[in-house]
Amino acid sequence: MGEKTQVTAGGWRQRTAVWSPDGEKRAYISDESGDQDVWVYEVATAAKARLSDHESEKGRPIWSPDSSILSIMASESLGLTLLLAEPGLGTPHDTVIRNSPLYAGWSSDSSRLLVHAGAEAYVVNVHEGKTAEPIGMGSRAYRAPAWRAGSNQVA
Repeated sequence: MGEKTQVTAGGWRQRTAVWSPDGEKRAYISDESGDQDVWVYEVATAAKARLSDHESEKGRPIWSPDSSILSIMASESLGLTLLLAEPGLGTPHDTVIRNSPLYAGWSSDSSRLLVHAGAEAYVVNVHEGKTAEPIGMGSRAYRAPAWRAGSNQVA
């Protein structure tokens, strides 16, 4: 099994740990700050950084394929909200979509995120404005968006 290293310590509750695809970072949700926030632990330096300061219940962190961006679902009084955070920049998250985003899938080049919210699917260009553009799916039955590898096709 290899060498074991404790990543977190203390009396805080940690959950929903996910490794970045490159294996260099580990995102997790912890109440260390007094609220449920997303933290990232860097393996090489053993440093950790808080990525969210959004008062809400966090869940479903998903790394982009190149390990540069983390998408996070947050439950707030208005419903679910999609947050994006870039651990390498040391900056807090960006709020991208409100209105109950349920599922998200990254493009293979990490430039876009396909998101199902309400009765619509949206594409978020994460490097240009992080705005959500509807793509006309128009169906509440459409739930788990996915990109075809290496293409612009979605399912």
